[in-house]
Amino acid sequence: MSRFVINYVFGKTHFLLCFVLLITSTAIANAATTITIIANPQDDAHTELIEGMKDALARYPDNGFNLNVVPLASLDNNTVRDRDFLDTSLIVTVGTTAAQQAGQLNIPAATKTPLLHALIPKINFDNITQRRRTEANPARDLSAIYLDQPLPRQLDLLSLALPQYKRLGVVLGPASQTLLPSMENAAENEGLRIYSRTARNGGSLIATLNDVLAESDMILAIPDPLIFNRYTVQNLLLTTYRQKIPVIGFSHAYVRAGALMAVYSTPTQIGQQVAEALRLAATKNWKLPAPQYPRYYTITINHQVARSLGLHLPDENALQLRLQQADNPSL
Repeated sequence: MSRFVINYVFGKTHFLLCFVLLITSTAIANAATTITIIANPQDDAHTELIEGMKDALARYPDNGFNLNVVPLASLDNNTVRDRDFLDTSLIVTVGTTAAQQAGQLNIPAATKTPLLHALIPKINFDNITQRRRTEANPARDLSAIYLDQPLPRQLDLLSLALPQYKRLGVVLGPASQTLLPSMENAAENEGLRIYSRTARNGGSLIATLNDVLAESDMILAIPDPLIFNRYTVQNLLLTTYRQKIPVIGFSHAYVRAGALMAVYSTPTQIGQQVAEALRLAATKNWKLPAPQYPRYYTITINHQVARSLGLHLPDENALQLRLQQADNPSL
């Protein structure tokens, strides 16, 4: 066989071998791209967020992610094992409880894996970051997609929907009182005046609210666990309704319960943003983006409450469009 033929055959064989190795290594890399999600499968919001992630990832033709769901209960009862986190590139936690418990995991396969917290209020995430010094690995990469909306977006909504109201009341708790300086600055930019009081415990809540109502045209609900929770919401909304003061909530549930309106992000919308964040992290050697507020959001109005208060508001679609333009002036 001539040297030319030998070189030709060897060259083609080498090319084919390299091609096979490339395909194999790509398949192995894709197979290893596992995202572990710590969530409560019994919670509808958690399930909706995971489905939102799946739907968002399915829209990409190069989707190579394997979503592995670890039930939150397995952390509670200590049945979670090292194998649950093997080959995991990123851990996504859903909800505050999962975020708190994931930071304390001592399982070797999970202790160095980056953590992305979703469906968590900013004040809860800030508390977690403050406690990082006590974690087994405080240097691990940590980020979040907050549950609550950025304050400028909320205040833009108030200015668009209720331009006649200028006195904004806020009831704060021990966890949220640190937000007051930034709230006052943002309100000043919108031509609003903040009237705030801090309730030190649940027993002083209604008295504190009445003090704020005496000075306010409207109340902005802040997701503080002491102030607005399932045990207090009815009394708070009833008290404000009796005094004809509208409440701007932070979830669809609060609007159903009697708040005038809310801008909020659904679990599906946050799931889409989580999917985008993990795709970006995958291109940066799993370096997480900075903590961020929701990019996608929804506006809901309780029209019955609006009529009872004698308010004539733009419809949700008009407010949504104008708020998006305020968020992105280039639109």
